[in-house]
Amino acid sequence: MIGALFFTAVKINGQPDGTDQMALLSEGLLLFVVYFLMLLGMIGIIIPILPGVFLIWGGVAVYVWQTGFEVITVPHFVFISVMVLIAGTSDVWLPYFGAKKSGAAKRSYLLSTIGAIIGSFLLPVIGTIIGFVLGLFLGEYWKHQDANTAVRVSWGGLKGWGIATFIQFVVGVLIIALFTWQVISS
Repeated sequence: MIGALFFTAVKINGQPDGTDQMALLSEGLLLFVVYFLMLLGMIGIIIPILPGVFLIWGGVAVYVWQTGFEVITVPHFVFISVMVLIAGTSDVWLPYFGAKKSGAAKRSYLLSTIGAIIGSFLLPVIGTIIGFVLGLFLGEYWKHQDANTAVRVSWGGLKGWGIATFIQFVVGVLIIALFTWQVISS
């Protein structure tokens, strides 16, 4: 795929001269960096240790910065930025709404945030999720002294986190597809 973009982006007619070869190499290197950031972003969506969709946006931003909005237009970049802002913050507000809908107290959400931060350091990769759910559970158990209520609220927060991850994945794929389409059709 990168090879196709590599050759499509410069549109060689016949044998390239030295200038065309440099442009081809430069465009290829730029696309490699952009797609590498996008790949890291997709990994970051699944493994919550990297800032997933923000890395994908970073790849698009690098490309826009280097090409000066020639390929990715200002409206497309603004659209991508808004999608990233909504999806990138969804792992903050969707678990909150999921827990809140299940009856979580503000203190429980605060404990879940602290748990997620501590968990990410103790068990990188899965510790964030475990810490989040454990913080919700402890906060609700502390408030109600009822394990069933604490489990219900924790499950609601976990569902919110899962929905946020799904949204980020879909938005990540859409951004990569939009970017690729723009580069190939230019």
